[in-house]
Amino acid sequence: GTGSGASVREVIDCARAVTGREIPISVAPRRPGDPARLVAVAARAGEILQWAPVTSDLETIIDSAWRWHRTRWEIAA
Repeated sequence: GTGSGASVREVIDCARAVTGREIPISVAPRRPGDPARLVAVAARAGEILQWAPVTSDLETIIDSAWRWHRTRWEIAA
């Protein structure tokens, strides 16, 4: 929600690099009604919840999520 977007492919490639795991994908055409680009901005959440994102770096975000899941679900590295 920082206003700078990443493609699905960029997210998958980054997740593969961070986790060291292969992530299977299926490539298909965009579905009818899917936007060509969708970027979230957290400004409204900031106004209502007094919250702001700490980082917008995709690698840092995925690494943090991966470490959190590994510690809670005992996932091997």
